[in-house]
Amino acid sequence: MDIGNKNGESSRDFLAYLGMVLFYLLSVVGGVFSYSPNEPTKIIAKLVLLFLISSYFVVCQKAIVFPRFVMLFAMISLSLLFIGLLRSDHIAYGLFKIDGVVFATTFLSILWLSLVKRLGEASTFDLFLIICLGILMATLIYKAHYGFYDRNVRYLFNGPIVYGWIMAFSALISLKRWVDTRRFKYQLVFLIFLLGMLWTESKGPLVALCVAFAVYIFGLARQRPKMVIRLALMAFAGLLLVSPFLPDVLGSNRLDALTHLLKWKFSTADEGSIGDRIAMYHYATASFEAHPLLGIGLSNFEYGPFFYPHNEHLEIFVELGVFFGIINIVFILFSIMRSSYTYKAIIVFFAFCSSFSGDMSYLRFCYCFCLVGIYMMSRSRRAV
Repeated sequence: MDIGNKNGESSRDFLAYLGMVLFYLLSVVGGVFSYSPNEPTKIIAKLVLLFLISSYFVVCQKAIVFPRFVMLFAMISLSLLFIGLLRSDHIAYGLFKIDGVVFATTFLSILWLSLVKRLGEASTFDLFLIICLGILMATLIYKAHYGFYDRNVRYLFNGPIVYGWIMAFSALISLKRWVDTRRFKYQLVFLIFLLGMLWTESKGPLVALCVAFAVYIFGLARQRPKMVIRLALMAFAGLLLVSPFLPDVLGSNRLDALTHLLKWKFSTADEGSIGDRIAMYHYATASFEAHPLLGIGLSNFEYGPFFYPHNEHLEIFVELGVFFGIINIVFILFSIMRSSYTYKAIIVFFAFCSSFSGDMSYLRFCYCFCLVGIYMMSRSRRAV
């Protein structure tokens, strides 16, 4: 995986690596401001991250991309969320969500687009995979020491769900790079990240990845049908290879709940996962029906029996009302329509992930690539 120009200028390579590291850290940290005075470690960590990102923008100012529509997104989303904040009973948590939705999304999209301008899209994807492989190695070492299969032990920076998102996203990018290059190393990396996702035992990323694969392959079928046939044969061969082990794997961990979900037959073991989510969705739906126009107020969902509904799109409807909920759905659908099939698949992936877990601040993943997808498509059309 080669990055940088042919001259291999060390300073340019260092700045590229630094930019992607900052992208990764910002995506998992979720913002650049801290609103809880009782958590001094988080305050210091986010201040350091804000300083590094600001310094990076200054040093690389000639290579930084500030699309107007990204700035427009920041201003509009900030204004709309502040309206919801006026009715919030937990201002600090509300500001935390605004930080994730507005500031993290804006900085993430600028970092990614700036790296694409510096390296090109293919090398940017490669660099992301390199950083994720490095983080995976560090995570393996950390988990081996503190509890390899214990989901209560963090996956270095994050819990199992968000780390499952990142592993699945990396697998999707690896597949795209293999299709582009036909190089075996991307098949190997794809397998590594796929196993990393299964290691987290998170169901949402697995479902989202399957849907994203379908979107990507559908787009690929229109341009390269022979490649789709090859992928189908490889998938079938892989399924035959692992099928003898699937009953033991699914029967021994949380992924077994997927089979229960498909059959709509649950056991007491599912209560902490699927059962709780169904209860959350019922409560969230009832809350929305009681306050459909303005919602219950930003971050006020936590004052009920659950902290958040584990569906970020539903959370917007509940806390901010139908108008804001429709804006969210329309923005995501518009982004899908205005993006290439690669970014369509990425947006769909994170949109589905957002439907299974996380609070509103996690929309930074989806919104970031909504903005990136729109920009990349508009740039390619201008080039034509």
